[in-house]
Amino acid sequence: MGRAAFYNGKGQIRLEEVPERVPGPGEAMVRVRACGVCGSDLHSFQNRWPQPPVVPGHEVAGTVEAVGDGVSNVKVGDAVALEPFVSCGECRPCRSGQYNVCTRHEFISWHRDGGFADQMVVPARCLLALPEGPAQQYGALVEPLAVAVHGLRRAPLMGGDTVVVLGAGTIGLLAAAAARALGAGRVLLTAKYPHQAAAAEQMGIRDVIRLGEGNPAEAILERAGEDAVDVVLESVGGAQAIDLAIKVARRGGVISLVGSYVMPPRTPLSEVIGRELRLVGSNCYGLIDGRSDFALAIDLLASGKVDPAPLVTHRVPLASIQEAFETALDKSTGAIKVWVEP
Repeated sequence: MGRAAFYNGKGQIRLEEVPERVPGPGEAMVRVRACGVCGSDLHSFQNRWPQPPVVPGHEVAGTVEAVGDGVSNVKVGDAVALEPFVSCGECRPCRSGQYNVCTRHEFISWHRDGGFADQMVVPARCLLALPEGPAQQYGALVEPLAVAVHGLRRAPLMGGDTVVVLGAGTIGLLAAAAARALGAGRVLLTAKYPHQAAAAEQMGIRDVIRLGEGNPAEAILERAGEDAVDVVLESVGGAQAIDLAIKVARRGGVISLVGSYVMPPRTPLSEVIGRELRLVGSNCYGLIDGRSDFALAIDLLASGKVDPAPLVTHRVPLASIQEAFETALDKSTGAIKVWVEP
């Protein structure tokens, strides 16, 4: 038997004993080493998004303990990260390389059991081997880094661009660091909380605009210059953030929408039209120009070009998973990324 977590009503998550599964053909069993609490997990925890009765958790790193027949991409003993998007491989988007908008996709932690558990059985094709070093150390951040990388590549980010990242949660901080690593000329970041601004500074992000201290649009434009912001990456998921993005993007600029929207925003489309802004949706991660966002994220970690050390503020044992979620919700704790470690 092993342990796995399940939501138990609004604001509650509990552990249960579950039987260990044996991987079938094309599957692998992974011993979970760490699983991050994502903002989407918190939405489900607060009952904003109805959650099916499966084990949550999709920001997973672990070690392969067994493989089923026909598995060749990973082997027993490999350190791996999980890409939780399971595409059908047959629909038109899949055939064109856009598997992240598959019409019949499944998502591990939503349609299949996720990583808040001792172990998990997943399609082996969803696992990527991690090289020794920082990529293994921070393997449970590969998934959110891939989200950030995809948002930048969707813009697309060009060398020398001025980039503004709205929001300094995990995705925002990783996006700012990745933008620098991928050739942005200047990166500005908005942060709501002091501990987020401090983490940004530790990651080498110097242009931080603290929200709540004056007019953020004026502060951004004062630093970046009028009509100078080429790309805005919106990681918050709120109407105020979209309004801010529209105000600061240059004419002809791009706004990459990465945040999750619980409530539909009211977008001032007249500004979008009049200044020929491009609003670009960014869904999870995928392939761009034949290269995987996950593979690029692993490379950024392995090379040290993105150092995510300041992001992992709390490590909580699986036995205390209720505490992990409560800590992640309460920003007074200084939480950015909370890891659950069996």
